[in-house]
Amino acid sequence: MADSASNKVLRFLLARDILKGKSREDLLAKLEAAGFNGEHAELFIAQAEKRVLARNRRCAVISAVVVAVLLGRVVWGPYANNPDMQLLLGVMAAIFAAAGFYFWFVARWQAPLPKASAS
Repeated sequence: MADSASNKVLRFLLARDILKGKSREDLLAKLEAAGFNGEHAELFIAQAEKRVLARNRRCAVISAVVVAVLLGRVVWGPYANNPDMQLLLGVMAAIFAAAGFYFWFVARWQAPLPKASAS
C-alpha cells in the first residue's frame, strides 16, 4: 500500500474519530461506505489506533518531564525559600501529573489494540 497524502489524511481523520470516542464498528461502517473492503479498512483502523497510542505515550512522557522539572525547581531552584512560589509550582506539578496519568492509563482505552482475526 502506497503511503500517499490521501492515506495519511485518512489515517489522521480516523485517529481524530478514535479520540472522539467512536467505536471500531462505526469506523468500519464509515470506511466500507467509502469503498474500502474489510481487510483494507481494518488495516487503516489499526494504523490510526497505533497513531493514537503513540500520541498518548508522547503526551505522558512530556508530562512526566514537566513534573520532574517543576518539582526540581521547588526543591533546588531559586524559589526554595519562597512558600508562595513553592505552592504554585506544586499545584502546577500536580496538574501535569494528573494529565500524565490520564494519557498513560486512561486514554489507552480509547484505542484498544487491534483484535486478531479468527481466520
